[in-house]
Amino acid sequence: MNMLRDFLNSAGLAAGLAVVATSPAAPSSIAKGSDARPDQTAAAASMTARTKAVEITVERAQTVATIGNRRARPGYEFVIVSTAWKNVLPQGLGQTTTYRVPSLDEHVWLVTDGRYIDGVDLQAQESTPGHLADGFSVKPAETVRGTIVFEAMAGARFRALALLDATYGHAQVAVSGVKPVLPAPIGAPRENAVVQLLVSEAGFGPAGRPAPSGRRYFTVALRGTSKSSSDIVRLPLADIVYLQTDRGCVAKPDLSVTPLTRPFGETALFVPAVPNEGQIAFLVPDDTKSARVLITPSGEASLALPAGPDFAPSWPTPVATINDGTTLKLLVLPAAPKPATLPAAPAGRQYVLLDLVAQNLKSDQGIELDGRQAIRLVDAGGRFIAPSPISDQLPCSLGEIGVVPPGNARRFQLLYDIPAGATPAKVEYRGFERDSVIVDIKR
Repeated sequence: MNMLRDFLNSAGLAAGLAVVATSPAAPSSIAKGSDARPDQTAAAASMTARTKAVEITVERAQTVATIGNRRARPGYEFVIVSTAWKNVLPQGLGQTTTYRVPSLDEHVWLVTDGRYIDGVDLQAQESTPGHLADGFSVKPAETVRGTIVFEAMAGARFRALALLDATYGHAQVAVSGVKPVLPAPIGAPRENAVVQLLVSEAGFGPAGRPAPSGRRYFTVALRGTSKSSSDIVRLPLADIVYLQTDRGCVAKPDLSVTPLTRPFGETALFVPAVPNEGQIAFLVPDDTKSARVLITPSGEASLALPAGPDFAPSWPTPVATINDGTTLKLLVLPAAPKPATLPAAPAGRQYVLLDLVAQNLKSDQGIELDGRQAIRLVDAGGRFIAPSPISDQLPCSLGEIGVVPPGNARRFQLLYDIPAGATPAKVEYRGFERDSVIVDIKR
């Protein structure tokens, strides 16, 4: 399946050209009711950038906490940038060419500290007098002025305005401050045909966020750019991004974690030429020592990004192996200690823990594995025992239905509630290509 259809949204960053009559926007001004303070206003000293088609000048920049009746999110502020756009396209032979930016929210971005981008806040912009129209044109030799509004992180050391135009060239023009030197990333960037990514920061946390017993949060900051000069990449985090620990356990993003400085949300967005960075939180077993981020798009090369010392996950030699055709291989590992957080078994009962690894033999798609249906113990009388629902509380769990990423392996554990003193020695697997396989295990 084509990756572009799976998770790449083509923004059409070639600016449209047409002979369109348009009037210059009104001079920049601040929306009535804003609460700008004098120390938040800065003249931009005629900072200018030029492409083959347009010359962009930042004439002034101002930050405010509110625009109209709307207040910026905590930790954010509205940035109002007064701009001038001059058409510098060659004209002649009786022909004139108008330069057009068809949509502000796909072509114009605010870059903060060289690592974060924010799109135009069209709602706030509409409430600001003198704003540029969403889809404005500049006639030959004409200069159009107007404000552009963003909601961006407060406390920035540097800001720049970025124009993305695959036809005449991308451009950045400074808005305020001096661009800082970014800290060294954790690992070298890795890329496929569509996106280049790296982990810029990683560690346990955020602080103050309680985690379930036996687990803790691990947060990574992911930075990247689109490999295309004309396409914006949007990664659906819940579908193709995972964190894998040194033991092979796999976690999906926990999008409910809110006390993050710069969370991505449900989608990580990457544009051409300008890096963008955001944070993603995961729940991992509390004995995790190292982790790596797996990006597993369908139809395109997967990426493994170290979030600390690089590693390949490892586990003990299996006591049994089940081959499920070309789909999956299931490894039954030696008996593992039960987690200290496991509740005591009811009277007359005992818990048996299976330590397992599922290897996805397909490189082009993830596998949804239902451990409760697929993997059962077999007692001495030939009766089947399904996993206990308590399995979902284990630190290295599969969940109700767990995804095994394409071309990767996932370790997980299942818990079984059986009569005290019983010693089941067989496991049944019901797979994708095999109806039922029963193997002996040594415990």
